[in-house]
Formats: sequence, structure tokens, C-alpha cells
Amino acid sequence: MSTLFTLNGREAELARIKELLDKKDLPGLLGFLAGLSIPDLADLLMLLNPSARVAIFRLLPRAISSEVFAYLNPSHMNTLLRDLTDQETQHLLANMRPDDRTALFEELPGQAIQRLLNLLSPEDRKEALSLLGYPEDSVGRFMTPDYIAVRPHWTVAQALEHIRARGMDSETIYNIYVTDDSWKLLDDIELRRLILAAPSEKIEQLMDHVFVSLNALDDREQAVRAMERYDVLASRKVTARRL
Repeated sequence: MSTLFTLNGREAELARIKELLDKKDLPGLLGFLAGLSIPDLADLLMLLNPSARVAIFRLLPRAISSEVFAYLNPSHMNTLLRDLTDQETQHLLANMRPDDRTALFEELPGQAIQRLLNLLSPEDRKEALSLLGYPEDSVGRFMTPDYIAVRPHWTVAQALEHIRARGMDSETIYNIYVTDDSWKLLDDIELRRLILAAPSEKIEQLMDHVFVSLNALDDREQAVRAMERYDVLASRKVTARRL
């Protein structure tokens, strides 16, 4: 009597990846990876040996690789960074979200942080140092400067055109932030309201001046409680990079 062994889903995926790597079937491997979600890719990377891990990671498109990297645990992040070239690391860091990049720096020793800071553009380095300058577990450590801001005197048509042009660089566009010329937060407006408003209507006509804000030095648990209480989907640091 023969005994049949079956692989679970994760083991089958690992076996398929190793098979394609051994065959050097690049098109087949790329096609297989394209069918996996970001979290699944991260899980698989952490199960591969270091050489296979870096080989797979190098095949991922830059935009996807930065998202996958953010899902890795700190030890795998550190190991992978040692295997990547400076140029590869530079591209990876440039495509990471500011809050993910800050979380990465928090897990690394000082020497490793300095190496990564040196690979950032002047703008990204200034941004990273700004976020790292806030106390641990404060709201400031988790803020992102990637948001969409509009002016109160703009028409809805102007605002929507601006959102189309800059929305790809924002982490979320569920809420649009209204700021004055000095980037002071005046209000936030749901994107749905903009879409349903008349194109000629002014942003200031949609404003109710009721919004939730926190101090960057507040504890993150306070932020969580506030977001739960007021049913806020996202909060943004309305300074630094403007979209």
C-alpha cells in the first residue's frame, strides 16, 4: 500500500517557487509571483533561504517590493538589507511610505540607520529625521506627510483636477484636507462630497470647520481612541510634503 502525501497551500507555493528557480524559468516565476498578494509574498520570502529570498525580491517591481518589504519582520528586513546593493536599497527606501520607513529605522542599530539615511535624498532624509525626532510611541512617529491638500478658494473642479494629478502619491484620498497658504489645517472633506458637488462650487462652501486633530506629541493610544470615537479613517501630518 502506498501512502499519499499532500502539501498545504503555503508548502505548495514554496515548492513551486523553488522549482521555477531551479529551472531558471524567469517568465514562469514572474507570472506566479504576480498572482500572489502582498502579504502572501512577504510570508513566502520569510520562509525562503537568504539566497532565494534576495533573488525573488530583486524580481519584484519597485512599487511592489517596497510594500512587500514593509510586511517583513525586523530580522528579515535587516538580513535582506545586508544582501542588497546600495543602489537597490536606495530605490527601496525611496518607494517606502514615510511611516513604514520610520518603523524600519526604529528596529535597526545606529550604524545601520546612518547608512540608510546616507542613501536617502535630502528631502527624504529631512523627513525621516523629523519623524524620528518625535518620542517613541508618540503620534509623530506614525504620521505621514503624503496627503492631498486643497485651498478654500478653489472650485470643486480645480480640486478634483488636483486630486487626479497628485492622488497616486497619497496614501489615501478618502479625506481631502483644506489648508490655508501657510499650510494650517482648516478642515477636512470627504472625497464623496467633492464628487457629488457642483463643479463650480467653492471648497469653502463645503466646509463646516468641524474636524478632529491631535498633537504630534500625543501618545499613539490616545490617537487610536480618538479615531475610534470619531470614526476617523486616517489622520495626516499637515506639514512637510504637500501634494
